[in-house]
Amino acid sequence: MRQLTLRTILGTADARASDEEVGDVFDLFCGAGGFSEGASRAGARVVFAVDMDVVAIEYHSKQHPGCTHWCCELPRSDLPFPTDGRRFHVHASPPCQLFSTAGTTSDRGDGTGSDLVRWSIGTCLASGATSWSLEQVASPHVLRLLEAVRRQHRDRMDFEVFDFSDLGVPQTRRRVIAGSPRLVAKLRRLR
Repeated sequence: MRQLTLRTILGTADARASDEEVGDVFDLFCGAGGFSEGASRAGARVVFAVDMDVVAIEYHSKQHPGCTHWCCELPRSDLPFPTDGRRFHVHASPPCQLFSTAGTTSDRGDGTGSDLVRWSIGTCLASGATSWSLEQVASPHVLRLLEAVRRQHRDRMDFEVFDFSDLGVPQTRRRVIAGSPRLVAKLRRLR
């Protein structure tokens, strides 16, 4: 099975597409940079990454030296999204430990995990991004939260649970991807 690329998912499947056609990438809760690395390999330009983990940001900055890095806690209201009309993609991977069945704690809707998922979606929607995505564990609580948000923003948000191996990632990893309706629809078709 071929691995999907950001170009394929975002609709610019031509391997000769320029960075401008793919757009700049803003990676929120970037960790060591898994999404950033995939986006970079697909030809996108990762321009901004933020995480509160000092070691993760140090590693990310070595792998993506041209990217602006912030080591800080989210949420924040001063993220430097473009306002000049250029194409860009925002990706968020808020911490999932509170929702994971492997974790020792859980978030029933009134804690930090839910707040970070809500903030991430609100930030992506308000950013002016051409497209956006959010990755999270597919727990019942997260799915209920996403359904409530989708009812409010049906024309700007959709979600689906995917086994990442169906998308060409060499591991079995069941996650929910929320994002721009066009992006989620394309993932469904490509699955």
